[in-house]
This record gives sequence, structure tokens and C-alpha cells, in this order.
Amino acid sequence: MDIKRILCPIDFSDFNQAANEYASVLAKSTGASIVYLHVSLPDVSYGTYMYVDMEQQEAEDKKRLEEIKPSIDGIEASYVVEFGSPTDRIVEYAAENDIDLVVMGTHGRTGLRRVIMGSVAEAVVRKAECPVLALKSGSETPHPVS
Repeated sequence: MDIKRILCPIDFSDFNQAANEYASVLAKSTGASIVYLHVSLPDVSYGTYMYVDMEQQEAEDKKRLEEIKPSIDGIEASYVVEFGSPTDRIVEYAAENDIDLVVMGTHGRTGLRRVIMGSVAEAVVRKAECPVLALKSGSETPHPVS
């Protein structure tokens, strides 16, 4: 498999650390670049959409996203903020932008919590045209390839 572009979706949770580390090791060993993607959702309060300044939200999310760096020096990274359904935007972005691999964390929900909240990672695995590496929280950090 020839990996040139790795997509690493970021939801600003603690589950992103393992995905970033794996994406960094894979990027270093293949010479790939990493695209960090955050999908923003409108604020919802009691079933009613609140007014959201999309430009302001995008700027705030982009600033926060750009604080995330590959865990290994020398890897090219880019940052993208999109709006919509996380699953749909991740799958569409990967298909539209020649992504070779998606590396993402999963919250590891089981039982009723998973049924109620769903799993973005599981849906991306099912729908994406490219390979997806979904990492459970607490996944061991990979060792860099020399």
C-alpha cells in the first residue's frame, strides 16, 4: 500500500492522542503527510439550534486544531475545519481529497451507551472507501520506525 496522505479526525477529546501518535509513526515511515480534520456541529440546546456565528466558530476551532502537532518532527501537516455530520464529512473528505488512510480514535462505548450515542469510528470504517485504523482509548503508543 502506498500511503501519501493520512487523515486524522480530531474531536478534541482525550481519545485523539493515540490516533495522532499512530498517524505520526505511519507518516514518518511512509513519507506521508497528515491532514488533521475537525468537524464542528452547531450548538443544540433542548432540541433547538442556537445561533452560531459559523465564521467565528471555524476560526476558534482552526486555532485549537492547529495546536495539535505530529508527535514526530519533520512530518508535513495541514488543518481543516468542516461543519456537518462527523461521519459524513470524514468519509466525504477522505474520498474527495485522495486520502490513503484514516487513523482515528474511538471512544470505546459498549452496550446501551453505544446504541444511544452511536459510533462515528464504526460508521467511518463501514462507509469509507480507503482503509481505516480505529484505535481504542488506551491503545499502546507505537514505536517509531528508524
